[in-house]
Amino acid sequence: MCGIIGYTGPRPAGPVLLDALRRLEYRGYDSAGIAVVDEADHAVSVIKHKHKVAELVRQVEAEGMPSGTTGIGHTRWATHGRPSNENAHPHTDCTGRIHLIHNGIIENFSELRTELSARGHEFLSDTDTEVVPHLIEDSYRGDLAAAVRVALNRIRGVYALVVISADEPGKIVGARLNAPLVVGLGDGEVFVSSDITALIQYTKRVALLGEGEIVSVTPSRIDVQTLGGVAVEPRVITVDWEADQAQKNGYPHFLLKEIHEQPEALRNVLRGRIADTGAVNLREIGISDDVLARVREVVIVACGSAWHSAMVARYAIEHIARMRCSVEPASEFRYADAVVDGESLVLAFSQS
Repeated sequence: MCGIIGYTGPRPAGPVLLDALRRLEYRGYDSAGIAVVDEADHAVSVIKHKHKVAELVRQVEAEGMPSGTTGIGHTRWATHGRPSNENAHPHTDCTGRIHLIHNGIIENFSELRTELSARGHEFLSDTDTEVVPHLIEDSYRGDLAAAVRVALNRIRGVYALVVISADEPGKIVGARLNAPLVVGLGDGEVFVSSDITALIQYTKRVALLGEGEIVSVTPSRIDVQTLGGVAVEPRVITVDWEADQAQKNGYPHFLLKEIHEQPEALRNVLRGRIADTGAVNLREIGISDDVLARVREVVIVACGSAWHSAMVARYAIEHIARMRCSVEPASEFRYADAVVDGESLVLAFSQS
C-alpha cells in the first residue's frame, strides 16, 4: 500500500504535494519523493528520499522547492526492492521526460523487464513499477493518455498510477485497476490521489474512477476513458467527511479499518509471487532453491501482535508443509541459547 498524489492548477505544486504526502504517510513510509514540471523549461525536477516524508521535506528545504504548477508525489510501502533512493518513486524512462508513481503490483514485470532490456532500455531500480514508464516511452507520440493506454494493455496486476510528461506541462494522466484512485475537482485546479484524505483540505467534490479507467486532467477539465478508449462520464460526489474521518475511510477508528483491509493486504502480498501453476517465486529474498531444499525446520521470531500472527503461521506451515515449526518471543530469542543450525530457516516477523 502506497500513497500517491498529483496536482495541476495555479498554485506552486511542491507545497501541495508535500502537504498531501504528510496526510498519506499512513499508507507507507519507507521512502518518499516528488516530481514537478517546470513549464518554462519543459523539464521535470525530482527530489526523493529513502526515509519518511519529514526527511523529504528537509531535503526539499535544503535543495530548494522545485518550480512549477504541475507535479506528482509518492510515499512508499516497499514490496519489490528495498527502501532506497533508487527504488523510491517517482520513476522515469530512458529520456528522463516521463515520470510515474504507482500503488500496486505489476505481476508480469519480470518478463516485461527482460523484453525491454533486450531492446536497450536501462533500469535504475529493483522495483516492478519501473517497467511502466519504459513501456509508455515506447508508445509515446505526443499523446500521454494514448501511450499510457497502450502500456497498460501490456500489464497484468493491480495498479493505481499517475503520470506526467515534460512535453505536456499542465497535464496529468491517471489510471486504476483494483487499487483506489480518485480525482478532486477544485476551482481551476485538479488533484489525483489514492485517498480522499489528501484532497479534503482543498475540495470536497470528488470524481470516482471505475475499474480499468484512465483519466486525463488539466486545471480546467477531466476526461475519462476505458482501457479500450471508450469515453466515460465519471460519477461526481460531494464528500461530507472531515479530514480525520477521511483518513479512516469512513470507519470509526483505524483498528476497524485495518481489520477490514487484511484480505486486500494478503492478496497484494501474494500477487506476482505465485504463478497460475502454483509455483512460488521468492527470488527477491536471495535464498537459492538448493539452500531451501536443505531446510528441516522453521523458527519464527516475533513479538507483540506479530507473535500472534506467527502462531497462525506455525499452524499453516506444519499443516501444509508438514515441517516442524516453532515460535520464539523476540525479546527472549536474543539471550537464549537457540538450537538452530544450517538446516533451520529463521523468519523474523515485524509488527510495524
